[in-house]
This record gives sequence, structure tokens and C-alpha cells, in this order.
Amino acid sequence: LAETIVPLNHRAAHRQGMQRFLATGEESVMNMRMELTALRRDGREFPIELSVSPLRLGNQVSFCGFIRDITERKRTENALRIVVEGTARDTGEDFSESLVRHLAAGLGFQYAALAKLVGDENNRAQTIAIWGDNRLVENFAYDLAGTPCEDIVVKSHCYYPEQVQKLFPNDQLLREMGVESYMGQSIIGFDGKVIGILSILDQHAMTPRPEMTLIL
Repeated sequence: LAETIVPLNHRAAHRQGMQRFLATGEESVMNMRMELTALRRDGREFPIELSVSPLRLGNQVSFCGFIRDITERKRTENALRIVVEGTARDTGEDFSESLVRHLAAGLGFQYAALAKLVGDENNRAQTIAIWGDNRLVENFAYDLAGTPCEDIVVKSHCYYPEQVQKLFPNDQLLREMGVESYMGQSIIGFDGKVIGILSILDQHAMTPRPEMTLIL
């Protein structure tokens, strides 16, 4: 086990723990869930949840380990931490700008935008804050017709992992921004009606990840 999956900097402690148990029977970490790092075949470390239990057969003692890869969970926790910590102290306009910046950073996408619906029939959107190319972008208004945002108003949530420009050929902004993928979520007011849109966009295809649907 030590040579196969235990990282080099943890091997001494691992061996000492096994030897201490065999010598004293002390079960300080046995049957407990621990979060550690393990080694992949290519030598890269990844986060795991590990539980080790002793198995006694006569005078022989063996160990049974249960390992669960928690890479996706840690990625989700990290994304949430970035968004929550980054926006916790901000209010008003500062919050909106902080939200899109940390949303893009937390999920690892090029663009993030927060917009409100405007117009007599809520057929236009006005961005409140938009983050792109590692900076705040000047706000603008646009028609919803023929855009992914129009679908969000109807469907509440939309996800286009690739070729979003082909799906919405009349959306000039998508072409100008070079957007390939899009995910968005409607913002509902107290009256149950859609009042805004929160979205992430990227110039590359999106691979679905748990943290994306958890945050959006």
C-alpha cells in the first residue's frame, strides 16, 4: 500500500502507524475516515477519503482499506469557497462586480455576467456586472430575442456545452466574444417572476462538473 498509493512525504508516518498498531493494539486512526492524498499511476497526487480496518485471523493481522476519490468534491468546495469568500464583505454594486469576478475564477471560465431584465415586456437585458479577460467589462444592454438568455427566461436554466454560436446564429455578441459554450440561471423575484440572469461563458467547450450546477 505504502509503495503503491501513499505519497512519499506520508510514507514514514504510514509505516509508523502500522507498526504502532501491531506492537500496542492502539487504534487511534483505525476505522476512522481520513482525508489524505494518494498517488495515481502517473505519480500525480489526488485527494482521497481513506478508512483502514484491522482484520484478525488467528495470530495474523491484515488491514483492509477503503479508498474514495474525492477530487470532484474538493473541486466543488474550492469553487464555492472562492465565490463565498470573495463576495462575503461586498454589498450593492461592489457585490455584483465581486460576484462575477469570483464566479469566473471559482469555475475557471473566461466570462461571467449578471444582468437584469428591462423594457416594457422584459424583452431586453441590461448587464449589472460582467467579467471577461480577467477584468471588468463595460456594461451594455441587449435584446433577448435569438440569444441563450431568452431561453433562460423560459426554461429557468440552460446549458450549452459547445457550438453555442451555431445554436444561436443571430447572436452577434457571441460571435464578437468568440464564445463556444454557455451556462445560465434565471434570478427569480419575490413575486415569482424572472428579474435577471446569471451566466458563465467560455471560448472553449464546457465539461460538466458538479460545482457548475451547484453554484448556478
